[in-house]
Amino acid sequence: PPTAPVQDLSVGVASLLHEAFSTMDFAPEKKSALFDLLQLLCVAGPGGDTCRSSACAMRASLEQEWDSLITQATISHDEEYTPITPFTVTHLDFARVEHEHRWCNRPWPDFASESWSWCMGRTPGARGYTCGLWMVFHSLLAGADDLVSKAGDTALASLPQPPVEIVRGTVASFFACQSCRDHFLAIPISPTDKATTQAQMLWLWSAHNQATARIAVEDLQHNPNAPPRGQWPSPQACPTCQGLDGQYDTVEVVKHIQHFYGGALYDSSQGGAGGAPAIAGAVAAAPVESGATNMAARVKNGAQATAASASGFMHKLIGKYEQPRVHVQIFYFTVCPHCELFFKLGLKPFIEAQLPGDLVTVSILPIYPPILHAL
Repeated sequence: PPTAPVQDLSVGVASLLHEAFSTMDFAPEKKSALFDLLQLLCVAGPGGDTCRSSACAMRASLEQEWDSLITQATISHDEEYTPITPFTVTHLDFARVEHEHRWCNRPWPDFASESWSWCMGRTPGARGYTCGLWMVFHSLLAGADDLVSKAGDTALASLPQPPVEIVRGTVASFFACQSCRDHFLAIPISPTDKATTQAQMLWLWSAHNQATARIAVEDLQHNPNAPPRGQWPSPQACPTCQGLDGQYDTVEVVKHIQHFYGGALYDSSQGGAGGAPAIAGAVAAAPVESGATNMAARVKNGAQATAASASGFMHKLIGKYEQPRVHVQIFYFTVCPHCELFFKLGLKPFIEAQLPGDLVTVSILPIYPPILHAL
Protein backbone atom coordinates (compact mmCIF):
# COMPACT_ATOMS: atom_id res chain seq x y z
CA PRO A 1 0.00 0.00 0.00
CA PRO A 2 1.14 3.61 -0.53
CA THR A 3 0.65 4.40 3.18
CA ALA A 4 0.34 2.34 6.35
CA PRO A 5 -3.16 0.85 6.67
CA VAL A 6 -4.70 2.49 9.73
CA GLN A 7 -6.75 -0.68 10.29
CA ASP A 8 -3.58 -2.66 10.99
CA LEU A 9 -2.33 0.11 13.26
CA SER A 10 -5.54 0.14 15.30
CA VAL A 11 -5.67 -3.64 15.59
CA GLY A 12 -1.97 -3.63 16.44
CA VAL A 13 -2.39 -1.12 19.28
CA ALA A 14 -5.42 -2.97 20.67
CA SER A 15 -3.52 -6.28 20.57
CA LEU A 16 -0.46 -4.74 22.22
CA LEU A 17 -2.51 -3.16 25.00
CA HIS A 18 -4.29 -6.44 25.68
CA GLU A 19 -0.94 -8.22 25.89
CA ALA A 20 0.30 -5.55 28.29
CA PHE A 21 -2.80 -5.54 30.49
CA SER A 22 -2.87 -9.34 30.79
CA THR A 23 0.79 -9.92 31.63
CA MET A 24 0.96 -12.24 34.61
CA ASP A 25 3.85 -10.72 36.56
CA PHE A 26 3.43 -6.97 36.81
CA ALA A 27 6.76 -6.00 38.33
CA PRO A 28 7.36 -2.25 38.94
CA GLU A 29 9.35 -1.84 35.73
CA LYS A 30 6.40 -3.21 33.76
CA LYS A 31 4.10 -0.66 35.37
CA SER A 32 6.47 2.10 34.25
CA ALA A 33 6.67 0.60 30.76
CA LEU A 34 2.86 0.48 30.50
CA PHE A 35 2.43 4.07 31.65
CA ASP A 36 5.17 5.24 29.27
CA LEU A 37 3.51 3.41 26.36
CA LEU A 38 0.11 4.93 27.14
CA GLN A 39 1.67 8.39 27.34
CA LEU A 40 3.34 7.93 23.95
CA LEU A 41 0.02 6.76 22.49
CA CYS A 42 -1.62 9.78 24.11
CA VAL A 43 0.85 12.14 22.44
CA ALA A 44 1.72 10.53 19.10
CA GLY A 45 -0.53 7.51 18.66
CA PRO A 46 -2.23 6.68 15.36
CA GLY A 47 -5.94 7.12 14.75
CA GLY A 48 -6.58 10.81 15.29
CA ASP A 49 -7.70 12.72 18.37
CA THR A 50 -10.31 10.16 19.43
CA CYS A 51 -7.79 7.34 19.70
CA ARG A 52 -5.14 9.46 21.38
CA SER A 53 -7.68 10.82 23.88
CA SER A 54 -8.66 7.26 24.80
CA ALA A 55 -5.01 6.50 25.64
CA CYS A 56 -4.80 9.68 27.74
CA ALA A 57 -7.92 8.66 29.66
CA MET A 58 -6.64 5.12 30.21
CA ARG A 59 -3.37 6.35 31.62
CA ALA A 60 -4.98 8.88 33.96
CA SER A 61 -7.49 6.34 35.25
CA LEU A 62 -4.94 3.57 35.75
CA GLU A 63 -2.66 5.93 37.64
CA GLN A 64 -5.50 6.88 39.97
CA GLU A 65 -6.90 3.36 40.50
CA TRP A 66 -3.74 1.27 40.25
CA ASP A 67 -3.75 -0.07 43.80
CA SER A 68 -7.30 -1.37 43.44
CA LEU A 69 -6.47 -3.06 40.13
CA ILE A 70 -3.43 -4.98 41.35
CA THR A 71 -3.53 -8.40 43.02
CA GLN A 72 -0.66 -10.44 44.40
CA ALA A 73 -0.52 -14.22 44.56
CA THR A 74 2.03 -16.56 46.10
CA ILE A 75 3.01 -19.43 43.83
CA SER A 76 4.12 -22.58 45.62
CA HIS A 77 3.43 -25.27 42.97
CA ASP A 78 4.21 -25.56 39.28
CA GLU A 79 1.69 -26.50 36.59
CA GLU A 80 2.05 -30.19 37.53
CA TYR A 81 1.33 -29.21 41.15
CA THR A 82 4.86 -30.15 42.14
CA PRO A 83 6.05 -28.07 45.12
CA ILE A 84 8.51 -25.32 44.22
CA THR A 85 10.19 -22.53 46.16
CA PRO A 86 7.37 -20.06 46.82
CA PHE A 87 7.46 -16.71 45.04
CA THR A 88 5.02 -13.85 44.62
CA VAL A 89 3.62 -12.50 41.36
CA THR A 90 1.60 -9.36 40.76
CA HIS A 91 -1.09 -9.18 38.11
CA LEU A 92 -3.47 -6.54 36.81
CA ASP A 93 -7.24 -7.01 36.71
CA PHE A 94 -7.22 -6.72 32.93
CA ALA A 95 -10.88 -7.73 32.65
CA ARG A 96 -11.87 -4.68 34.68
CA VAL A 97 -9.49 -2.42 32.75
CA GLU A 98 -10.96 -3.51 29.43
CA HIS A 99 -14.45 -3.32 30.90
CA GLU A 100 -13.95 0.33 31.81
CA HIS A 101 -11.79 1.56 28.93
CA ARG A 102 -11.65 1.37 25.16
CA TRP A 103 -8.94 2.03 22.63
CA CYS A 104 -10.30 4.52 20.07
CA ASN A 105 -13.63 4.37 21.97
CA ARG A 106 -14.45 1.07 20.28
CA PRO A 107 -15.36 -2.26 21.92
CA TRP A 108 -12.31 -4.49 22.15
CA PRO A 109 -13.92 -7.39 20.19
CA ASP A 110 -14.30 -5.05 17.21
CA PHE A 111 -10.57 -5.27 16.59
CA ALA A 112 -10.57 -9.07 16.70
CA SER A 113 -13.47 -9.15 14.24
CA GLU A 114 -11.85 -6.60 11.96
CA SER A 115 -8.49 -8.38 12.08
CA TRP A 116 -5.53 -7.55 9.84
CA SER A 117 -5.50 -6.15 6.33
CA TRP A 118 -1.99 -5.71 4.89
CA CYS A 119 -0.53 -7.66 7.82
CA MET A 120 -2.63 -10.72 7.02
CA GLY A 121 -0.23 -13.54 6.17
CA ARG A 122 -0.28 -15.68 3.07
CA THR A 123 -0.97 -18.66 5.32
CA PRO A 124 -3.02 -18.85 8.54
CA GLY A 125 -1.01 -17.80 11.55
CA ALA A 126 1.69 -15.99 9.56
CA ARG A 127 2.58 -12.30 10.01
CA GLY A 128 -0.34 -10.78 11.91
CA TYR A 129 0.65 -9.52 15.35
CA THR A 130 4.38 -9.11 14.80
CA CYS A 131 3.76 -7.23 11.55
CA GLY A 132 1.21 -5.01 13.28
CA LEU A 133 3.55 -4.41 16.20
CA TRP A 134 6.37 -3.20 13.95
CA MET A 135 3.92 -0.91 12.18
CA VAL A 136 2.71 0.54 15.48
CA PHE A 137 6.26 1.25 16.61
CA HIS A 138 7.20 2.90 13.31
CA SER A 139 4.03 5.00 13.33
CA LEU A 140 4.67 6.17 16.91
CA LEU A 141 8.14 7.41 16.03
CA ALA A 142 6.92 8.96 12.77
CA GLY A 143 4.09 10.65 14.66
CA ALA A 144 6.52 12.02 17.23
CA ASP A 145 8.73 13.35 14.43
CA ASP A 146 5.75 15.03 12.77
CA LEU A 147 4.80 16.76 16.02
CA VAL A 148 8.35 18.00 16.56
CA SER A 149 8.53 19.30 12.99
CA LYS A 150 5.41 21.39 13.61
CA ALA A 151 5.78 22.46 17.24
CA GLY A 152 9.39 21.86 18.20
CA ASP A 153 10.78 19.67 20.96
CA THR A 154 8.17 20.94 23.43
CA ALA A 155 5.62 18.75 21.63
CA LEU A 156 7.15 15.74 23.39
CA ALA A 157 7.77 17.43 26.73
CA SER A 158 5.27 15.18 28.53
CA LEU A 159 7.15 12.01 27.58
CA PRO A 160 9.36 10.60 30.36
CA GLN A 161 12.04 9.47 27.88
CA PRO A 162 12.73 9.47 24.12
CA PRO A 163 10.06 7.65 22.08
CA VAL A 164 12.51 4.98 20.89
CA GLU A 165 13.35 4.11 24.50
CA ILE A 166 9.64 3.75 25.24
CA VAL A 167 9.41 1.34 22.30
CA ARG A 168 12.37 -0.64 23.64
CA GLY A 169 10.83 -0.72 27.10
CA THR A 170 7.55 -1.96 25.65
CA VAL A 171 9.31 -4.83 23.89
CA ALA A 172 11.31 -5.67 27.01
CA SER A 173 8.20 -5.83 29.20
CA PHE A 174 5.38 -7.08 27.00
CA PHE A 175 6.62 -9.03 23.98
CA ALA A 176 6.21 -12.71 24.79
CA CYS A 177 8.94 -14.16 22.55
CA GLN A 178 12.07 -14.14 24.70
CA SER A 179 14.55 -14.83 21.90
CA CYS A 180 12.92 -12.06 19.85
CA ARG A 181 13.22 -9.67 22.79
CA ASP A 182 16.84 -10.59 23.35
CA HIS A 183 17.77 -10.05 19.71
CA PHE A 184 15.97 -6.72 19.55
CA LEU A 185 17.38 -5.35 22.78
CA ALA A 186 20.89 -6.51 21.85
CA ILE A 187 20.99 -4.12 18.89
CA PRO A 188 23.30 -1.27 19.98
CA ILE A 189 21.76 2.16 20.47
CA SER A 190 23.92 5.22 21.06
CA PRO A 191 23.15 8.73 22.30
CA THR A 192 23.35 9.84 18.66
CA ASP A 193 20.59 7.37 17.77
CA LYS A 194 18.35 9.08 20.34
CA ALA A 195 19.41 12.68 19.69
CA THR A 196 16.56 13.54 17.30
CA THR A 197 13.24 12.01 16.32
CA GLN A 198 14.58 11.34 12.83
CA ALA A 199 17.59 9.52 14.26
CA GLN A 200 15.20 7.40 16.33
CA MET A 201 13.14 6.60 13.23
CA LEU A 202 16.29 5.46 11.43
CA TRP A 203 17.44 3.33 14.35
CA LEU A 204 14.12 1.46 14.42
CA TRP A 205 14.13 1.11 10.63
CA SER A 206 17.62 -0.42 10.77
CA ALA A 207 16.64 -2.69 13.68
CA HIS A 208 13.62 -3.91 11.72
CA ASN A 209 15.70 -4.72 8.66
CA GLN A 210 18.24 -6.54 10.83
CA ALA A 211 15.44 -8.63 12.32
CA THR A 212 14.08 -9.40 8.85
CA ALA A 213 17.51 -10.56 7.66
CA ARG A 214 17.99 -12.78 10.71
CA ILE A 215 14.54 -14.37 10.40
CA ALA A 216 15.11 -14.97 6.68
CA VAL A 217 18.16 -17.07 7.55
CA GLU A 218 16.19 -18.99 10.18
CA ASP A 219 13.37 -19.61 7.70
CA LEU A 220 15.75 -21.21 5.23
CA GLN A 221 17.22 -23.39 7.96
CA HIS A 222 13.78 -24.82 8.69
CA ASN A 223 12.48 -24.82 5.13
CA PRO A 224 14.71 -24.45 2.04
CA ASN A 225 11.62 -23.40 0.06
CA ALA A 226 10.64 -20.61 2.44
CA PRO A 227 9.48 -17.45 0.65
CA PRO A 228 12.09 -14.68 0.60
CA ARG A 229 12.05 -11.79 3.05
CA GLY A 230 13.28 -8.54 1.55
CA GLN A 231 14.60 -5.36 3.12
CA TRP A 232 12.28 -2.38 3.47
CA PRO A 233 11.61 -0.21 1.64
CA SER A 234 11.98 -2.12 -1.60
CA PRO A 235 13.11 -0.34 -4.77
CA GLN A 236 9.55 -0.63 -6.03
CA ALA A 237 8.12 1.05 -2.92
CA CYS A 238 10.76 3.78 -2.84
CA PRO A 239 12.79 4.15 -6.06
CA THR A 240 14.91 6.96 -4.58
CA CYS A 241 15.81 5.20 -1.32
CA GLN A 242 18.71 3.18 -2.75
CA GLY A 243 21.62 4.27 -4.89
CA LEU A 244 23.16 2.41 -7.81
CA ASP A 245 25.42 0.61 -5.34
CA GLY A 246 22.39 -0.78 -3.50
CA GLN A 247 23.10 1.25 -0.37
CA TYR A 248 20.25 3.09 1.30
CA ASP A 249 20.14 6.88 1.27
CA THR A 250 19.00 7.65 4.82
CA VAL A 251 17.68 11.08 3.87
CA GLU A 252 15.33 9.46 1.37
CA VAL A 253 14.47 6.68 3.82
CA VAL A 254 13.37 9.26 6.40
CA LYS A 255 11.15 10.91 3.79
CA HIS A 256 9.62 7.56 2.91
CA ILE A 257 8.96 6.64 6.55
CA GLN A 258 7.34 10.02 7.09
CA HIS A 259 5.16 9.55 4.02
CA PHE A 260 4.24 5.93 4.76
CA TYR A 261 3.51 6.26 8.49
CA GLY A 262 3.08 9.96 9.20
CA GLY A 263 -0.50 10.27 8.00
CA ALA A 264 -1.74 7.79 10.61
CA LEU A 265 -1.38 10.50 13.25
CA TYR A 266 -4.34 12.36 11.75
CA ASP A 267 -6.43 9.53 10.28
CA SER A 268 -9.55 9.41 12.46
CA SER A 269 -11.35 6.69 10.49
CA GLN A 270 -10.85 4.15 13.29
CA GLY A 271 -12.33 6.30 16.05
CA GLY A 272 -15.56 5.11 17.68
CA ALA A 273 -18.56 7.06 18.86
CA GLY A 274 -17.27 7.36 22.40
CA GLY A 275 -19.05 6.78 25.66
CA ALA A 276 -18.71 4.07 28.25
CA PRO A 277 -18.60 0.43 27.17
CA ALA A 278 -22.10 -0.95 26.80
CA ILE A 279 -21.63 -3.87 29.16
CA ALA A 280 -24.22 -5.00 31.65
CA GLY A 281 -23.08 -5.89 35.13
CA ALA A 282 -19.71 -5.90 36.83
CA VAL A 283 -16.89 -8.20 35.84
CA ALA A 284 -15.40 -10.10 38.76
CA ALA A 285 -11.71 -10.82 38.99
CA ALA A 286 -10.53 -14.42 38.97
CA PRO A 287 -10.11 -15.86 42.47
CA VAL A 288 -6.43 -15.63 43.37
CA GLU A 289 -6.18 -19.09 44.88
CA SER A 290 -7.83 -20.89 41.97
CA GLY A 291 -5.69 -19.02 39.44
CA ALA A 292 -2.39 -19.57 41.23
CA THR A 293 -1.51 -22.85 39.55
CA ASN A 294 -2.16 -21.37 36.14
CA MET A 295 -0.08 -18.30 36.95
CA ALA A 296 2.79 -20.55 37.92
CA ALA A 297 2.61 -22.23 34.54
CA ARG A 298 2.55 -18.93 32.69
CA VAL A 299 5.26 -17.26 34.74
CA LYS A 300 7.52 -20.31 34.71
CA ASN A 301 7.03 -21.42 31.14
CA GLY A 302 5.89 -18.30 29.31
CA ALA A 303 2.65 -19.92 28.19
CA GLN A 304 0.65 -17.69 25.91
CA ALA A 305 -2.84 -18.57 27.10
CA THR A 306 -4.21 -17.63 30.50
CA ALA A 307 -6.01 -20.75 31.63
CA ALA A 308 -8.39 -19.36 34.26
CA SER A 309 -9.46 -22.30 36.36
CA ALA A 310 -12.69 -20.71 37.55
CA SER A 311 -15.26 -21.41 34.85
CA GLY A 312 -17.54 -18.74 36.31
CA PHE A 313 -14.88 -16.13 35.66
CA MET A 314 -14.52 -17.31 32.07
CA HIS A 315 -18.28 -17.05 31.58
CA LYS A 316 -18.24 -13.49 32.90
CA LEU A 317 -15.17 -12.53 30.91
CA ILE A 318 -16.72 -13.78 27.69
CA GLY A 319 -20.19 -12.62 28.61
CA LYS A 320 -19.07 -9.05 29.20
CA TYR A 321 -18.65 -8.70 25.47
CA GLU A 322 -21.79 -10.68 24.73
CA GLN A 323 -19.74 -13.08 22.64
CA PRO A 324 -21.25 -16.60 22.82
CA ARG A 325 -18.05 -18.54 22.06
CA VAL A 326 -14.29 -18.26 21.89
CA HIS A 327 -12.60 -20.13 19.05
CA VAL A 328 -8.89 -20.80 19.49
CA GLN A 329 -7.28 -21.74 16.17
CA ILE A 330 -3.69 -22.95 16.12
CA PHE A 331 -1.78 -23.36 12.86
CA TYR A 332 1.71 -24.77 13.21
CA PHE A 333 4.58 -25.71 10.93
CA THR A 334 5.58 -29.34 11.22
CA VAL A 335 9.29 -28.47 11.10
CA CYS A 336 9.11 -25.66 13.66
CA PRO A 337 10.81 -26.45 16.99
CA HIS A 338 9.21 -23.40 18.60
CA CYS A 339 5.78 -24.82 17.77
CA GLU A 340 6.61 -28.06 19.56
CA LEU A 341 7.72 -26.05 22.57
CA PHE A 342 4.49 -24.05 22.49
CA PHE A 343 2.41 -27.23 22.57
CA LYS A 344 4.31 -28.55 25.57
CA LEU A 345 4.52 -25.35 27.58
CA GLY A 346 1.60 -23.27 26.36
CA LEU A 347 -1.21 -25.43 25.06
CA LYS A 348 -1.00 -28.22 27.62
CA PRO A 349 -1.95 -26.08 30.66
CA PHE A 350 -4.63 -24.37 28.56
CA ILE A 351 -6.28 -27.73 27.81
CA GLU A 352 -5.83 -28.99 31.36
CA ALA A 353 -7.68 -25.96 32.69
CA GLN A 354 -10.88 -27.67 31.45
CA LEU A 355 -12.55 -24.48 30.28
CA PRO A 356 -16.27 -24.87 29.52
CA GLY A 357 -16.74 -26.63 26.19
CA ASP A 358 -19.87 -24.66 25.38
CA LEU A 359 -17.82 -21.47 25.38
CA VAL A 360 -14.35 -22.44 24.19
CA THR A 361 -13.27 -24.58 21.24
CA VAL A 362 -9.73 -25.37 20.10
CA SER A 363 -8.76 -26.27 16.53
CA ILE A 364 -5.25 -27.44 15.63
CA LEU A 365 -4.07 -27.66 12.02
CA PRO A 366 -0.56 -28.59 10.82
CA ILE A 367 0.94 -26.75 7.86
CA TYR A 368 3.44 -28.73 5.83
CA PRO A 369 6.35 -26.92 4.12
CA PRO A 370 5.32 -28.05 0.59
CA ILE A 371 1.89 -26.50 1.16
CA LEU A 372 3.50 -23.30 2.41
CA HIS A 373 5.66 -23.11 -0.71
CA ALA A 374 2.67 -23.71 -2.96
CA LEU A 375 0.78 -20.85 -1.33
